[in-house]
Amino acid sequence: AEAVSCIFWVPHDVMKERLQIIREVNPNGALKQILKSIKEKGIKQLYKGYWVTLGSFGPQSALYFLFYEQGKGLFRQFYDSEEVPYWGVMTSAMGGQGAAAILTTPFDVVKTRFQVQRRFTTQTEELYKGFFDGMTKMIRNEGYTSLFKGLPARVAYNAPNAAIIMTLFEFYKSHL
Repeated sequence: AEAVSCIFWVPHDVMKERLQIIREVNPNGALKQILKSIKEKGIKQLYKGYWVTLGSFGPQSALYFLFYEQGKGLFRQFYDSEEVPYWGVMTSAMGGQGAAAILTTPFDVVKTRFQVQRRFTTQTEELYKGFFDGMTKMIRNEGYTSLFKGLPARVAYNAPNAAIIMTLFEFYKSHL
């Protein structure tokens, strides 16, 4: 499922990350820069890092659903019921997504660096050739902690997001 969703997600992710690093204040100017870049280099550039992205999102989703279902299982066991209260769904979703985000942040950091690296490089700097090359160079040049840059923001975004989505999903699923 992630392989198919990444066909649609990667171009969006690449454009988002490029817009985040463009120093253009005017959003229309930034969008024009991206469109100009697509015109000059082709649409293929929007898929830069497809495999790296899949290597990030795949484990994230797998771990999230594993932890989420395990959490719901604990609530079922505690209450000796198949029904999980909505606060239990929220807790399972937040915990599952929080844990998955923590464990996969290194993949996400390398993916982001790989996708936007040309913006920050000079002729003397090395470019990341792929995931393992990027991770190795980050560890060598910046230390292991560089793989966890942005971790608090990632957890603060993903965990509540999952809690809201899964609580609504479970609510509507039980009422249909």
